[in-house]
Amino acid sequence: MRAAAERVIVSQTDERMLVTLGSLLLALGGVPDQSSIDKAVQQTVEKYIKQATVQVGFVIAKSTTNYSEALSSAKTASSTLGLPLKLRDLVPNKKTGLTYPRADCEREVGGYPCYFARGRFDSGSYVSIEHSTAYAEFKPHLFIVVLASGAKNDPMLRTTLEKARKTFPDAYLRTAGVYLGCVH
Repeated sequence: MRAAAERVIVSQTDERMLVTLGSLLLALGGVPDQSSIDKAVQQTVEKYIKQATVQVGFVIAKSTTNYSEALSSAKTASSTLGLPLKLRDLVPNKKTGLTYPRADCEREVGGYPCYFARGRFDSGSYVSIEHSTAYAEFKPHLFIVVLASGAKNDPMLRTTLEKARKTFPDAYLRTAGVYLGCVH
């Protein structure tokens, strides 16, 4: 995701970067060295990513390294809790944990595999399987069965958690940063 964000920022801000570089030249009285330019670009990217990231709450029923186990739990959660199952055509992938179909990835981001984790403009109570590596605050390399996502203080999260604990006593609520910026 970081690499995609860097490409977007640079491509969308070429004009502003030229102005910024021109300002640098004037301020420094000459041509800045490559490391100064790289540092300025890196700071711009980091600032953009921080501004485009929000805290999202997640109700998680299960975490496992086994996709089949996660899928079984997701189906159980959907049927026992009466929540829709929305797998979004995602399948396991060694590189990204999960991925959308090749045609979708190539159309949306120009490459395969690709994965956009839950939490991007898709709040609500429904069952999905996500890959924990997409969330910096979560333990990596796990398939997580998510029952709800939304603003971190949304009462819907607590309501879903209470309902879930009847079937999944170890269900929990976790907050993580989700990047909402452009991914093209």
